[in-house]
Amino acid sequence: MCEGFYEWNRLVDCRALLHQIGKSMSTTHTPGLFVPHRIMQDRLFMADGQVQLAHESVDEAIEAAAKLSELNWLLFLRAFKIQIYLWEGSVAQAKKEIILLHIPKNDMPTYSRELEYITLVRLLSKQHKYSEALRLLERLKPQSARECQLSSIVEISILQALIEHQRGQKSAALRYIHEALIIGEANGYVRSFLDEGSMMAELLQLYVQHRSHTIHSSELKEVSATYVRKLIGLFTQKKEMNAPSPASALVEPITPSELNMLYLIRDGASNKQIAEELALSEGTVRVYLSRIYAKLGVTPAVRPGMQHKSCSCCGKNKIRK
Repeated sequence: MCEGFYEWNRLVDCRALLHQIGKSMSTTHTPGLFVPHRIMQDRLFMADGQVQLAHESVDEAIEAAAKLSELNWLLFLRAFKIQIYLWEGSVAQAKKEIILLHIPKNDMPTYSRELEYITLVRLLSKQHKYSEALRLLERLKPQSARECQLSSIVEISILQALIEHQRGQKSAALRYIHEALIIGEANGYVRSFLDEGSMMAELLQLYVQHRSHTIHSSELKEVSATYVRKLIGLFTQKKEMNAPSPASALVEPITPSELNMLYLIRDGASNKQIAEELALSEGTVRVYLSRIYAKLGVTPAVRPGMQHKSCSCCGKNKIRK
């Protein structure tokens, strides 16, 4: 449900439900819950432009997953870490990290390792190795269709469209983005497109222009102009939200759960005490505190990730403006 809220761009609902899940059980002891929970949290950080918090959070999760007997969860997190590097443009670091995924050369990709192969495709695209990337996507797509995984089909079609667009193949790019938009509109998809950034906005504009010249095509009518324009409008909103704001305003409003955490800090609670009170791990508390400090524009007296020390006279956490 969290993933659904995120895809539909209902980020407030996604955060609220994710917080409830974190409080209701100890997720670290259930890898199949802990890893998706952490990745969803990191996606929210990235959607907010908090890339450093996403890095800190996924690094903590990798450290925890390294102690598990099931290697696939560790590979899953490492693949996502590489995608964070690619999202921020750190191609050299992503290339270094991908070795840890141990992806076989010239092998038929398996559906169980789709995330790792998709990550490799994204890296190959950044390296302008378009033919190799498209070849992998062509092998992955039938597997996703066989498993009826619509989100995977959409992501693969989007990547095919973006790669073809990058290499100047307009017709192929429009065909693939049309495939993605058909499924996207039928299921209310938003973030699959929005998270791809400016190149996707450019491609959607091209798609709209193409529609205006082929208005009588029955095939194009499978996707409504309203849906496409809505997606384009969201890119504009995102750009405006990322514009510099007055120094007096918060970067982002403090949520009720974050306000609760601030009350505990005010009362001099340690990271361990906050974790116990809110049913979170200490690592998660550190990540949340880093995010709160970023919102408030303050710097903690110690680095995020270290124990927050209290003032000897009042017992409160030290925070400097």
